[in-house]
Amino acid sequence: MTKKEYKQLIDYRVNFINKKLGTNYETNYAPQYGGWNMYEVKEGGKSHRGNLGFDLRKSNAEMLAYVDGIYELLCHYQVAV
Repeated sequence: MTKKEYKQLIDYRVNFINKKLGTNYETNYAPQYGGWNMYEVKEGGKSHRGNLGFDLRKSNAEMLAYVDGIYELLCHYQVAV
């Protein structure tokens, strides 16, 4: 899978998660720091890890697996938010 394909899949899943949960998670990719980061941006532009974000960066495959898991959970189970 190419970098572009990973980015498209990850962005799609993060957008779905935000719509489903009413959150504002964002991601960025910085290979020099180890890969993907996910964090929530609150009003005023302050960012923090939130309930789903994390501190240690993930590779393309790890990040896709992570957001896939959340995506599948929200698609197939009744999750109260």
